[in-house]
Amino acid sequence: MTASAKAAGNGSATTSPAAPGKRERPHGYDQVREAEVYHASSVMQDAVFEAERLCDAIYHALSEAYFDRNAHDKDGPTSVEIAESPEIRDKAIEALRCLRIAEDYLYRLAPVQSDPSF
Repeated sequence: MTASAKAAGNGSATTSPAAPGKRERPHGYDQVREAEVYHASSVMQDAVFEAERLCDAIYHALSEAYFDRNAHDKDGPTSVEIAESPEIRDKAIEALRCLRIAEDYLYRLAPVQSDPSF
């Protein structure tokens, strides 16, 4: 919160809060930090979104193989065979990379002193 100084009736200076909605634009380090947290949250969001998109593709490919094989296509590939395929393995590796990036940027936004206890 930004404060402004004004003279009191007895000649001393008092500090009062700035008018609501009239924040001063940050300067120097504060400006850099504002940009940093904004961009960190943007990269974090993109990384999580991409990881979710990849995981969704993996899930649908495995679900399709699982239900097709159990329902009617006994000769089709199993969900294990699909999971071990290079295409799915590559998507899983890429999803992990995205999640690691998201984790890194989350720590930039909310640094912790030690690992959280779960």
